[in-house]
Amino acid sequence: HSASQMADIPLGYYFLATIVCWQLFLKYSDENETRFPIRSGMTSYLLFLTGFFAGLAMFMKNEGIFFIIMFSITYFSYHKFILRSRSNLKLYRFFLIGIAPFVSSNLLTRIIFTKLPTHAVTGISSPYLSRLFDLSRHEIAASAFWFVGKTFGQFTIPIWLLLCLYLLFAGVKLPRHIFYQTITILGQIFLMLLGYYAIYIFISPDIVWHIKSSLDRLYLQLWPTFLFFYFLLVGELKKTKQNDNKNDKNKNI
Repeated sequence: HSASQMADIPLGYYFLATIVCWQLFLKYSDENETRFPIRSGMTSYLLFLTGFFAGLAMFMKNEGIFFIIMFSITYFSYHKFILRSRSNLKLYRFFLIGIAPFVSSNLLTRIIFTKLPTHAVTGISSPYLSRLFDLSRHEIAASAFWFVGKTFGQFTIPIWLLLCLYLLFAGVKLPRHIFYQTITILGQIFLMLLGYYAIYIFISPDIVWHIKSSLDRLYLQLWPTFLFFYFLLVGELKKTKQNDNKNDKNKNI
């Protein structure tokens, strides 16, 4: 189903590329990370690439606009409340430079070819508020998120079971000083899912049809980013003693 929606596959890649460039920026700007020496030119270049890939996501689909909003919230929350670094907040301008061409072209296209929706002019009306307090809509959305997440990919063996088993045997390898850096990826995914949920509750006149026609695609968009977070989190499987003995013999030879 979702794989037939060709735009969602490159969109997932642009989401992933944005997050990877940002994580590299955090590593290069981390004083405790000895493998990546701090270089001001490299950090600004990586933030520029972060904005560039985020702009490509916005250019690809409307979900990219939402992704940029959620990413900006994650960025400022992390640097303001966790790192408390004003210098990194100032570097955000390089992200804006990278994204600027796509924002300007998107705005120009919308001004020329798109009419402003009536609900954007009239503001939030009573139907939107009534949907918020409609428990049946929340029940439909929550159950759909759970079911699609549980059966995502329609694998013969549930993929979540395999991921949990691997985590159980491999354990967590995340050093303490980069814990918050990696958790920001999970925060970004959570904000995206929360935003999708809110759109279903507030915007969708026919919530059942909207969920059936789009939710699996939304999971597909976030799947590469989740896998990146997962394999940053887990460690490697322990080698057997037999393999260790073979390696020792090879070293002696």
